[in-house]
Amino acid sequence: MAIFSSLVSPGGKVPAYGEIHTNRDLASTLKKLVAAEDMAKKQGKSRSLALQAVRDRFYKGDLAEAIVSFQKTFQCKDDTGQKHTGLLTAEDFATYTAKLREPWTVKFMVMTFINAAPGPRDLCSFRH
Repeated sequence: MAIFSSLVSPGGKVPAYGEIHTNRDLASTLKKLVAAEDMAKKQGKSRSLALQAVRDRFYKGDLAEAIVSFQKTFQCKDDTGQKHTGLLTAEDFATYTAKLREPWTVKFMVMTFINAAPGPRDLCSFRH
């Protein structure tokens, strides 16, 4: 939780309204993903293949390696106070594929509400 706290409340305080908040690690990651797309485009690849290069860099490249390395050494406590490290492997990242789902739509009077289809862990997407 300390890492999350340092991201959302730098210096131990919540940023004031209007204060600029930065996350250099996230910015660096996004720049690497953009660079992967740019390189693919410069090689004459289509937009679809350029986006595949982005996914490959994240799931099969240096970013996946960094995440796996970090979570193997970083320990966090469970609700009993016992420390654990992560279990993700490079193979987990390399074999992951996103599942495309049709969005949920609900028509109500003259409005149509559109929401992302729920994933396997979502209990309820629309609430009353």
